Amino acid sequence: MPFVMALVMPYRQTALSFWLWLLTASLTFAQNPTIDSLKRVLATELADDSRLFTLQYISAEYWKMDIDTAILYSEEVLQLAQEMDYERGIGNAYILLGASYTYLGSYPLALDYLYQALAIYEKQEDREGIAIALENIGILFVEQGQYQKALVHFDSCLVIKKENHDTYGQGDIYSSMGSLYLRMGELSNAVSALSKGLNIWKDLRIYHRWGETENLIANTYLNQGRVEEAKTLFTHAKQLSDSIGNKGDLAISYQGLAECALAEGDFALAKAHGLTSYQLQTEVGGFSELVANYELLIAIEKALENKSKAFDYAELLMKAKDSVFNEEKVKAIAELEALQRFDQLEKERALVKQRDKSRLLLYRTITTTVVVGLVVLCIVGFRGYRIKSRANIRISQQRDEIQSQNKQLQSLNSIKDKVFSIIAHDLRSPINSLEALLSLVNATQGSVSKEELSGIFGRISKNVHGVSTLLNNLLYWGRSQMEGEATLRPELLSLNTYLIEAIQVLEEVMKGKQIEIQVELDEAAHSVWADPEVLRLVIRNLLNNAIKFSHSASSVEIRSEAEGSQTKLWVVDHGIGMDEATKNSLFRGYVDSQRGTGSEKGTGLGLMLSYEFTVKSGGGMGVNSELGRGSQFWFTLPTSEPKA
Repeated sequence: MPFVMALVMPYRQTALSFWLWLLTASLTFAQNPTIDSLKRVLATELADDSRLFTLQYISAEYWKMDIDTAILYSEEVLQLAQEMDYERGIGNAYILLGASYTYLGSYPLALDYLYQALAIYEKQEDREGIAIALENIGILFVEQGQYQKALVHFDSCLVIKKENHDTYGQGDIYSSMGSLYLRMGELSNAVSALSKGLNIWKDLRIYHRWGETENLIANTYLNQGRVEEAKTLFTHAKQLSDSIGNKGDLAISYQGLAECALAEGDFALAKAHGLTSYQLQTEVGGFSELVANYELLIAIEKALENKSKAFDYAELLMKAKDSVFNEEKVKAIAELEALQRFDQLEKERALVKQRDKSRLLLYRTITTTVVVGLVVLCIVGFRGYRIKSRANIRISQQRDEIQSQNKQLQSLNSIKDKVFSIIAHDLRSPINSLEALLSLVNATQGSVSKEELSGIFGRISKNVHGVSTLLNNLLYWGRSQMEGEATLRPELLSLNTYLIEAIQVLEEVMKGKQIEIQVELDEAAHSVWADPEVLRLVIRNLLNNAIKFSHSASSVEIRSEAEGSQTKLWVVDHGIGMDEATKNSLFRGYVDSQRGTGSEKGTGLGLMLSYEFTVKSGGGMGVNSELGRGSQFWFTLPTSEPKA
């Protein structure tokens, strides 16, 4: 549905706003009696204020039928207001220009003008002017599809309209909000807002707004399947629009009546209404409206089994859609530019407000100093003492922050040194060992038995597995340091799927130590909300550790349980366990390398990463262990997507 721009009229104590409907904006008239009269007035000798008043009226009138001419007159308004040094007139000119460029789809330029107007009105504490600027900015956001931003601006505008008892202005905002809710698909909110607007138009006897709003509500009823109620409103809206010669709204009423007849199976009546609407739309213009009309006529002709006629309308529909598509491409580019400009203007506006507040504070301080004299000096002295105290507190806080950052930096340097140590020793050592084993195989080809060869390959496999695990952990650690939490892309995951995957990856290691894996998942705790790579990393590391520190021919148990809104997974081994000191330092960074029961080498990097990423994912990790009696590692993750 089209939105209306709120334009200001000049030289009133309270600015009057009126709405010009985009549906009729493209109409052209051979002569406009209002414009002719205003031009005759303009040709006479006028004082500057009267000339400014007349120019604004002419610009607003041209807005209905020739937007380019409206812009020319708006620029004249701006030039004259600047020569007069009349701030309110400059703000009004910016509103006229902003509304015009919004209609043309030049959103960045429109936003510039509207924000300049808003800044002027805020400086003058002109509440009505602020409301008009907010209203127009909201309409611009609607045209860009920024619906939530539009609602914020409309709400702020409505508050001012109510403060000023501006009934007409409230009707404008309710109509805008109703149309916006329709675009958002919130039909009940749309009917509520539009009904409030409709009551205002009825009370004020504003017939074109009355009929237009009835069309909107009727369309909502039609979307809800309330055909009879829709038909009643469309019929009344048609009578109102016909009585005042409003072809745009009349076309919409006939379109709605055609859709009602089609829904009731009266195809002949639907076609008659549809053709009437089509004829009116071709007179009014606008590709978007014609697209909807062609789609309706195609549906009607198909229902009447007039395939050739339906095909003709389909060809017209394609041409109209091409035109709409071209318009939307230009509009999309303008929207991107306007969004960037909006962020910039918001920052500039905040800076201006802060600067004005600072100036006001300075003026008050100077005035108070002159009037109060010695008393002020005492106050200033006291304030100086307080400022100094606050400054000392702030310095102390900053010193604490620096010390904290120093500790973090030292911790990061320690991590860096540990990683290089891992690369230099723990990664190089198995690679050197692998190289030596391969050289041994090469040197003893044909002279070793199958059993000896099998043993060598087993050692090679163990080394490759260790290197692979360490590299995976190092790569994941590197990603986490460079990208942080932004790398997490959680989704709903099945624990069973990732357990099977980890067991398959570690199958050869388990066979080598004759480890049996026992899995028991609770029906209420079989899924988690997490990043797939995080879950894969945590399960693989915990299972790998359990196998590593288990005795040969033993078992590792995996079980899950529900714990509130979290799923808890246990990985239990019956291996060598750990002492209290090792357990307490386990998740505080890297731990010293420890060998497993089969002399497997480790770095502690995997456990540190597992702990870090479960916490970032909204869970946690812990361990229960006794030296010589095995370890019970657990981690928790959300069972489902957390509610915002």
